[in-house]
Amino acid sequence: MPIIFGAFGSESKSLLEPAIRFPPVSVPMTGHKLPARNANSMSPTSNQLEFDVEKYVRNSKKVDISDIDLSQAANYPISDDEVRALTYMCDIESHTIVYLRAILNTCAVEDAQTTSFLSCWAYEEFFHGHTIRQFLDAIGAPVSPTRMLEVQKASSLTEWLKEMGSSILCRFSRHFHGAYLTYGAISELSTLEGYGVMARRTQNPILAEVVRRLAKDERRHFSFYFNKARLELQHKNAQRLTNFVIRNFWLPVGGGVKPDGEVSWILSFILGDPEGAEIANRIDTTIAKLPGLEWFDRLVRSRDEALQEVGRLSRAANQEAVCGLHSRRVELKPPVLEWTVSQN
Repeated sequence: MPIIFGAFGSESKSLLEPAIRFPPVSVPMTGHKLPARNANSMSPTSNQLEFDVEKYVRNSKKVDISDIDLSQAANYPISDDEVRALTYMCDIESHTIVYLRAILNTCAVEDAQTTSFLSCWAYEEFFHGHTIRQFLDAIGAPVSPTRMLEVQKASSLTEWLKEMGSSILCRFSRHFHGAYLTYGAISELSTLEGYGVMARRTQNPILAEVVRRLAKDERRHFSFYFNKARLELQHKNAQRLTNFVIRNFWLPVGGGVKPDGEVSWILSFILGDPEGAEIANRIDTTIAKLPGLEWFDRLVRSRDEALQEVGRLSRAANQEAVCGLHSRRVELKPPVLEWTVSQN
């Protein structure tokens, strides 16, 4: 709401470059060749999950930052925008338990691989939020102890309706699982790229290393969602249902939980520059490799809409400031005129 380990710094490498390649079962990445594989194993009709769930479960653990001295974080630069973005990310990572509740009310729990994965996924995501909270505390920007409850209460009606609709859809179609997995793949890849942008951009080496470690988990999460979705979407009915859900109900990470203005802001912060345009296109291109999703363009479109909205709000704020200044000037005129008359 997903790496390169080593010295602190702001490497310019993409999170999808070979230095941090996906597992050998690889998710197809734009511009990079996949390892040679048996033709049958890569066939779109293969019914074998190209993700080792058992290995993932065995190795799952909370993100480890015990070797990072967070007390030093405040000694390095950090911008107000970075604090704002981290607070947003903390809110969404901490909201995972609510997402899990919604998923458990769907047919996704009928799949053994998915339930195994979700058990570890929720645990790891909780500690992502916890770790970001620790960092914010260390730099003197603590969040409220009741923040998670406040975020839950602020969730929109749309989010609640999505939960209810998902549960209902499962009663009528066994193919909803593919839609959920596709949604998850988009979210995890977006989060992966978002952490990568922060790691490269920040001037705070402590922050850079923290988000790199969070990103390592997100990379594995994405790999499961993508590869599992690829299996579920082999059936044409699954593709049709997934297209309907994604076209009509998909929102960027945090949508429905955070206010629309905040969602637009985080998109513009992460994807607003030319590199961000490339990232949005890369996400779209990757998701478009899923069966039936060749049309997918939602990140590019969301980026464009967010930039327009942020620009509109900025112009409105500037106009309001100008009007306010003009009003103050007008209010100053009567006393001056009155004084002038009295002198005559």
